Amino acid sequence: GVLGKPVAELHIRWPRISMELMRDELVRALVGLGVLIAAAAITVVVLVDRLVVRRLRRLSAELSEAMSRADWAGTITIGRRDEIGALADSSARLLVAVRQQTGALRDLTLTDTLTGLANRRAFDDRLAAALRSQGETAAELSLLMIDIDHFKRYNDRYGHPAGDVALREVARCLRDRVHGATDLCARLGGEEFAVLMDATGPQGAVTLARSIHAAVLARSLTHEGNPPLGVMSISGGIACALPGDTPETLYARADAALYEAKASERNRVI
Repeated sequence: GVLGKPVAELHIRWPRISMELMRDELVRALVGLGVLIAAAAITVVVLVDRLVVRRLRRLSAELSEAMSRADWAGTITIGRRDEIGALADSSARLLVAVRQQTGALRDLTLTDTLTGLANRRAFDDRLAAALRSQGETAAELSLLMIDIDHFKRYNDRYGHPAGDVALREVARCLRDRVHGATDLCARLGGEEFAVLMDATGPQGAVTLARSIHAAVLARSLTHEGNPPLGVMSISGGIACALPGDTPETLYARADAALYEAKASERNRVI
Protein backbone atom coordinates (compact mmCIF):
# COMPACT_ATOMS: atom_id res chain seq x y z
CA GLY A 1 0.00 0.00 0.00
CA VAL A 2 0.88 3.66 0.14
CA LEU A 3 2.40 3.18 3.53
CA GLY A 4 4.52 0.21 2.39
CA LYS A 5 2.44 -2.44 4.12
CA PRO A 6 1.21 -5.59 2.32
CA VAL A 7 -2.40 -5.35 1.40
CA ALA A 8 -2.87 -8.58 -0.61
CA GLU A 9 -1.27 -11.86 -1.71
CA LEU A 10 -1.12 -13.18 -5.28
CA HIS A 11 -1.27 -16.94 -5.70
CA ILE A 12 -0.18 -18.52 -9.05
CA ARG A 13 -0.85 -22.16 -9.75
CA TRP A 14 2.19 -23.79 -11.49
CA PRO A 15 2.11 -27.50 -12.18
CA ARG A 16 5.10 -29.48 -10.81
CA ILE A 17 5.89 -30.82 -14.28
CA SER A 18 6.58 -27.29 -15.51
CA MET A 19 9.14 -26.76 -12.72
CA GLU A 20 10.87 -30.01 -13.57
CA LEU A 21 11.00 -29.16 -17.27
CA MET A 22 12.43 -25.73 -16.52
CA ARG A 23 15.01 -27.25 -14.19
CA ASP A 24 16.06 -29.78 -16.86
CA GLU A 25 16.33 -27.06 -19.50
CA LEU A 26 18.44 -24.96 -17.12
CA VAL A 27 20.77 -27.90 -16.48
CA ARG A 28 21.13 -28.56 -20.20
CA ALA A 29 21.80 -24.89 -20.83
CA LEU A 30 24.49 -24.80 -18.11
CA VAL A 31 26.11 -27.97 -19.50
CA GLY A 32 26.08 -26.55 -23.01
CA LEU A 33 27.53 -23.28 -21.77
CA GLY A 34 30.29 -25.17 -19.96
CA VAL A 35 31.12 -27.16 -23.08
CA LEU A 36 31.17 -23.96 -25.12
CA ILE A 37 33.46 -22.25 -22.59
CA ALA A 38 35.81 -25.27 -22.57
CA ALA A 39 35.91 -25.39 -26.37
CA ALA A 40 36.59 -21.66 -26.51
CA ALA A 41 39.37 -22.01 -23.93
CA ILE A 42 40.98 -24.87 -25.88
CA THR A 43 40.71 -22.87 -29.09
CA VAL A 44 42.36 -19.86 -27.45
CA VAL A 45 45.16 -22.04 -26.05
CA VAL A 46 45.79 -23.61 -29.47
CA LEU A 47 45.79 -20.23 -31.19
CA VAL A 48 48.11 -18.74 -28.58
CA ASP A 49 50.40 -21.75 -28.90
CA ARG A 50 50.47 -21.51 -32.71
CA LEU A 51 50.61 -17.75 -33.02
CA VAL A 52 52.69 -16.85 -29.98
CA VAL A 53 54.36 -19.64 -28.00
CA ARG A 54 55.63 -21.71 -30.95
CA ARG A 55 56.89 -18.65 -32.77
CA LEU A 56 58.62 -17.36 -29.65
CA ARG A 57 60.23 -20.77 -29.11
CA ARG A 58 61.34 -20.83 -32.74
CA LEU A 59 62.76 -17.33 -32.44
CA SER A 60 64.58 -18.34 -29.27
CA ALA A 61 65.99 -21.46 -30.99
CA GLU A 62 67.19 -19.49 -34.02
CA LEU A 63 68.84 -16.89 -31.81
CA SER A 64 70.49 -19.60 -29.72
CA GLU A 65 71.81 -21.29 -32.86
CA ALA A 66 73.16 -17.98 -34.15
CA MET A 67 74.86 -17.26 -30.82
CA SER A 68 76.46 -20.70 -30.79
CA ARG A 69 78.23 -20.01 -34.11
CA ALA A 70 81.59 -18.31 -33.87
CA ASP A 71 80.81 -16.17 -36.90
CA TRP A 72 77.19 -15.35 -35.91
CA ALA A 73 76.08 -16.73 -39.29
CA GLY A 74 72.46 -17.24 -38.34
CA THR A 75 69.17 -16.23 -39.95
CA ILE A 76 65.75 -15.40 -38.55
CA THR A 77 62.94 -16.97 -40.58
CA ILE A 78 59.90 -15.76 -38.63
CA GLY A 79 57.70 -13.39 -40.61
CA ARG A 80 54.23 -11.81 -40.30
CA ARG A 81 53.44 -8.23 -39.51
CA ASP A 82 52.72 -8.33 -35.81
CA GLU A 83 54.62 -7.70 -32.59
CA ILE A 84 56.49 -11.01 -32.76
CA GLY A 85 57.32 -10.37 -36.40
CA ALA A 86 58.68 -6.95 -35.43
CA LEU A 87 60.73 -8.58 -32.67
CA ALA A 88 62.09 -11.13 -35.16
CA ASP A 89 62.96 -8.37 -37.63
CA SER A 90 64.82 -6.44 -34.93
CA SER A 91 66.64 -9.62 -33.92
CA ALA A 92 67.68 -10.23 -37.53
CA ARG A 93 69.06 -6.70 -37.83
CA LEU A 94 70.88 -7.16 -34.53
CA LEU A 95 72.49 -10.37 -35.84
CA VAL A 96 73.69 -8.56 -38.95
CA ALA A 97 75.18 -5.75 -36.86
CA VAL A 98 76.88 -8.19 -34.48
CA ARG A 99 78.22 -10.23 -37.43
CA GLN A 100 79.65 -7.09 -39.02
CA GLN A 101 81.20 -5.90 -35.76
CA THR A 102 82.61 -9.36 -35.05
CA GLY A 103 84.15 -9.49 -38.52
CA ALA A 104 85.66 -6.04 -38.05
CA LEU A 105 87.13 -7.03 -34.69
CA ARG A 106 88.49 -10.27 -36.16
CA ASP A 107 90.12 -8.31 -38.96
CA LEU A 108 91.67 -5.99 -36.38
CA THR A 109 93.13 -8.92 -34.45
CA LEU A 110 94.70 -10.29 -37.67
CA THR A 111 95.91 -7.02 -39.20
CA ASP A 112 98.96 -4.90 -38.50
CA THR A 113 97.50 -1.45 -37.83
CA LEU A 114 100.53 0.47 -39.14
CA THR A 115 100.96 -1.20 -42.54
CA GLY A 116 97.61 -2.87 -43.15
CA LEU A 117 99.36 -6.20 -43.78
CA ALA A 118 98.59 -9.39 -41.91
CA ASN A 119 100.11 -9.53 -38.43
CA ARG A 120 102.11 -12.27 -36.72
CA ARG A 121 99.03 -14.11 -35.51
CA ALA A 122 97.52 -14.24 -39.01
CA PHE A 123 100.87 -15.34 -40.42
CA ASP A 124 101.25 -18.18 -37.93
CA ASP A 125 97.72 -19.42 -38.61
CA ARG A 126 98.16 -19.29 -42.39
CA LEU A 127 101.60 -20.93 -42.28
CA ALA A 128 100.27 -23.85 -40.25
CA ALA A 129 97.27 -24.25 -42.56
CA ALA A 130 99.43 -24.00 -45.70
CA LEU A 131 101.79 -26.70 -44.45
CA ARG A 132 98.86 -29.00 -43.63
CA SER A 133 97.51 -28.49 -47.13
CA GLN A 134 100.97 -28.94 -48.64
CA GLY A 135 101.36 -32.22 -46.80
CA GLU A 136 98.09 -33.47 -48.29
CA THR A 137 98.58 -32.27 -51.88
CA ALA A 138 102.40 -32.16 -52.17
CA ALA A 139 102.05 -28.67 -53.69
CA GLU A 140 105.02 -26.31 -53.61
CA LEU A 141 105.25 -23.75 -50.85
CA SER A 142 107.91 -21.10 -50.23
CA LEU A 143 108.58 -18.63 -47.44
CA LEU A 144 110.41 -15.32 -47.85
CA MET A 145 111.64 -13.48 -44.77
CA ILE A 146 112.55 -9.78 -45.19
CA ASP A 147 114.39 -7.36 -42.95
CA ILE A 148 115.04 -3.64 -43.57
CA ASP A 149 118.77 -3.01 -43.54
CA HIS A 150 120.04 -0.92 -40.59
CA PHE A 151 116.52 0.13 -39.62
CA LYS A 152 117.55 1.09 -36.08
CA ARG A 153 120.00 3.59 -37.55
CA TYR A 154 117.19 4.95 -39.70
CA ASN A 155 114.95 5.50 -36.67
CA ASP A 156 117.81 7.05 -34.69
CA ARG A 157 118.68 9.47 -37.51
CA TYR A 158 115.26 10.41 -38.89
CA GLY A 159 112.90 9.67 -36.01
CA HIS A 160 110.17 7.11 -35.45
CA PRO A 161 107.50 8.93 -37.50
CA ALA A 162 109.81 8.70 -40.52
CA GLY A 163 110.43 5.07 -39.62
CA ASP A 164 106.68 4.42 -39.70
CA VAL A 165 106.51 5.98 -43.17
CA ALA A 166 109.37 3.73 -44.32
CA LEU A 167 107.60 0.64 -42.99
CA ARG A 168 104.46 1.57 -44.90
CA GLU A 169 106.52 2.08 -48.06
CA VAL A 170 108.04 -1.39 -47.77
CA ALA A 171 104.54 -2.82 -47.15
CA ARG A 172 103.35 -1.08 -50.31
CA CYS A 173 106.17 -2.70 -52.27
CA LEU A 174 105.05 -6.09 -51.01
CA ARG A 175 101.42 -5.48 -51.98
CA ASP A 176 102.41 -4.18 -55.40
CA ARG A 177 104.53 -7.24 -56.21
CA VAL A 178 102.64 -10.11 -54.55
CA HIS A 179 99.59 -10.96 -56.65
CA GLY A 180 98.86 -14.60 -55.79
CA ALA A 181 95.30 -15.02 -54.52
CA THR A 182 96.47 -17.39 -51.78
CA ASP A 183 99.78 -15.68 -51.01
CA LEU A 184 100.18 -13.75 -47.77
CA CYS A 185 102.19 -10.63 -46.94
CA ALA A 186 102.72 -10.04 -43.24
CA ARG A 187 104.59 -7.76 -40.89
CA LEU A 188 105.92 -9.95 -38.12
CA GLY A 189 107.13 -7.11 -35.94
CA GLY A 190 109.56 -4.21 -36.02
CA GLU A 191 111.20 -4.10 -39.44
CA GLU A 192 110.66 -7.79 -40.17
CA PHE A 193 108.27 -8.89 -42.92
CA ALA A 194 107.30 -12.23 -44.46
CA VAL A 195 105.76 -13.42 -47.69
CA LEU A 196 104.16 -16.86 -47.79
CA MET A 197 103.99 -18.04 -51.41
CA ASP A 198 101.53 -20.81 -52.13
CA ALA A 199 102.09 -23.06 -55.17
CA THR A 200 105.50 -21.43 -55.67
CA GLY A 201 108.79 -23.28 -56.01
CA PRO A 202 112.39 -22.06 -55.60
CA GLN A 203 112.67 -20.26 -58.93
CA GLY A 204 109.37 -18.45 -58.54
CA ALA A 205 110.24 -17.47 -54.98
CA VAL A 206 113.63 -16.06 -56.03
CA THR A 207 112.04 -14.09 -58.88
CA LEU A 208 109.44 -12.57 -56.58
CA ALA A 209 112.01 -11.79 -53.88
CA ARG A 210 114.25 -9.99 -56.37
CA SER A 211 111.27 -8.03 -57.66
CA ILE A 212 110.43 -6.87 -54.12
CA HIS A 213 114.09 -6.05 -53.48
CA ALA A 214 114.26 -3.95 -56.64
CA ALA A 215 110.99 -2.17 -55.79
CA VAL A 216 112.30 -1.09 -52.38
CA LEU A 217 115.51 0.26 -53.94
CA ALA A 218 113.44 2.09 -56.55
CA ARG A 219 111.66 4.02 -53.77
CA SER A 220 115.02 5.77 -53.16
CA LEU A 221 114.25 6.50 -49.50
CA THR A 222 117.29 8.37 -48.20
CA HIS A 223 119.12 6.35 -45.56
CA GLU A 224 122.54 7.74 -44.77
CA GLY A 225 123.01 5.04 -42.15
CA ASN A 226 123.01 2.38 -44.88
CA PRO A 227 126.32 2.82 -46.73
CA PRO A 228 127.41 2.61 -49.46
CA LEU A 229 123.95 2.89 -51.02
CA GLY A 230 122.66 5.85 -49.04
CA VAL A 231 119.08 4.67 -49.63
CA MET A 232 116.88 2.14 -47.91
CA SER A 233 117.39 -1.51 -48.88
CA ILE A 234 116.24 -4.91 -47.65
CA SER A 235 117.74 -8.33 -47.07
CA GLY A 236 115.81 -11.54 -47.65
CA GLY A 237 115.98 -15.22 -46.90
CA ILE A 238 114.02 -17.91 -48.77
CA ALA A 239 113.14 -21.44 -47.74
CA CYS A 240 110.97 -23.94 -49.63
CA ALA A 241 108.84 -26.48 -47.81
CA LEU A 242 110.11 -30.03 -47.62
CA PRO A 243 108.15 -33.20 -46.77
CA GLY A 244 107.61 -33.36 -43.02
CA ASP A 245 108.23 -29.66 -42.47
CA THR A 246 106.54 -27.95 -39.53
CA PRO A 247 105.95 -24.22 -39.20
CA GLU A 248 108.94 -24.07 -36.88
CA THR A 249 111.36 -25.87 -39.21
CA LEU A 250 110.37 -23.94 -42.33
CA TYR A 251 110.50 -20.63 -40.47
CA ALA A 252 113.89 -21.52 -38.97
CA ARG A 253 115.40 -22.25 -42.41
CA ALA A 254 114.06 -19.02 -43.92
CA ASP A 255 115.28 -17.08 -40.88
CA ALA A 256 118.72 -18.70 -41.17
CA ALA A 257 118.88 -17.65 -44.84
CA LEU A 258 117.89 -14.11 -43.83
CA TYR A 259 120.58 -14.06 -41.14
CA GLU A 260 123.13 -15.18 -43.72
CA ALA A 261 122.04 -12.35 -46.06
CA LYS A 262 122.39 -9.80 -43.25
CA ALA A 263 125.77 -11.21 -42.23
CA SER A 264 127.11 -10.90 -45.80
CA GLU A 265 126.83 -7.13 -46.25
CA ARG A 266 123.01 -7.09 -46.51
CA ASN A 267 121.08 -5.77 -49.56
CA ARG A 268 120.59 -9.25 -51.02
CA VAL A 269 118.38 -12.32 -51.03
CA ILE A 270 119.69 -15.79 -50.14
